[in-house]
Amino acid sequence: MFATRAGARLREPEVWKLLRRLAAKAGLPQAASIKPHVLRHGFITDSLYVGVPLQDAVNHKAPRTTQRDN
Repeated sequence: MFATRAGARLREPEVWKLLRRLAAKAGLPQAASIKPHVLRHGFITDSLYVGVPLQDAVNHKAPRTTQRDN
């Protein structure tokens, strides 16, 4: 999903470093502790905001995978 300028695959630790560097550059206060999964959260939130059904946004096979017990 992520590649270097030379086209090589970015490994997991490199993605974490890149995300944290970009978050710091953007001035996010939680930049030092941000995790790549936050990108998925943001995508799902944005998708819901524009009207994409939750099941389509998260691409889970079973609806109960997405449901949260209260």
